[in-house]
Amino acid sequence: VSWNWSFGDGTTDTVQHPVHTYYSQPTSDITLVVEDVYGCTKTITKPALEISHAQFGLSATSGCAPLTVQFNDTSSYAVSWLWNFGDGGTSSSQNPVHVYSYPGAFDVQLIVGSVHGCFDTITVNSLVHTGNIVADFTADSLTGCSPLLIQFNDQSVNATAWLWDFGDGSFS
Repeated sequence: VSWNWSFGDGTTDTVQHPVHTYYSQPTSDITLVVEDVYGCTKTITKPALEISHAQFGLSATSGCAPLTVQFNDTSSYAVSWLWNFGDGGTSSSQNPVHVYSYPGAFDVQLIVGSVHGCFDTITVNSLVHTGNIVADFTADSLTGCSPLLIQFNDQSVNATAWLWDFGDGSFS
């Protein structure tokens, strides 16, 4: 004649056939207490549901290309993985290693699946940043008599610091 449901996520219901939506992993088991017309009660408890939740960590978020990054799945209840590294690369490994070969800012996405066929997705925009530096210079002359005055011009791409070694023991 009465039903008392505890869904394991802090919510309850008293209808015979409830419908309940889980938005996160329950923190305790699911319990139903029923009572008959004589006041007798019976309790049944079933294990909490296993809801997949996508999460991950990584070894580096920035560096020079090529940048090797170790991805570590920390998802709950996942049995399948699909990684999108943002540069066209993908993987179905749980803990893949990926090399970012060219400069840019890359979104990383992980889709995990549960044994029940449920999926959860996490996308982190502009998570991995790689740079690329090209060293180059020109000189107004490379031959002549001593003392030879040469004007060097930096032609480097993406440089933020310079150390010139002129080959004669002097530096700038």
